[in-house]
Amino acid sequence: MVTDAAPAPAVSGWVTLRRAATGAGLAIAATVLIGLAGRPVGDFVGVSVLIWSTCALYNGGDRHRRIACAAAAVTAAVVWLGTLPIPDAGLPGNVGGALLGALAASQVYAVITRVGLAAAGRAPDQAR
Repeated sequence: MVTDAAPAPAVSGWVTLRRAATGAGLAIAATVLIGLAGRPVGDFVGVSVLIWSTCALYNGGDRHRRIACAAAAVTAAVVWLGTLPIPDAGLPGNVGGALLGALAASQVYAVITRVGLAAAGRAPDQAR
């Protein structure tokens, strides 16, 4: 029996921003705990924020999720690497660049999950 399956809904920019912020917050909390345990983590904070925030974007129910997650990861890395050469930024600049990368990645993820919705005449699912 063949049934018409509803296409996966898109994700709003606010939802992806919340997902990325959750991942970034967890990364910062983890690196602070590791630092409190006496281990050096200074060089890994920015990378941890990028990885955790990008991984937090992924949801199996999202439309075009694999492509969106790959594009988000590339965007986050490009923004972060673009902000690294800021002179005298130090660790706060490294984390700030990573947070900017996470912000850009979340919006790229949201845009890609919206692809094709205008043609289908569906509104994005804001409750996710």
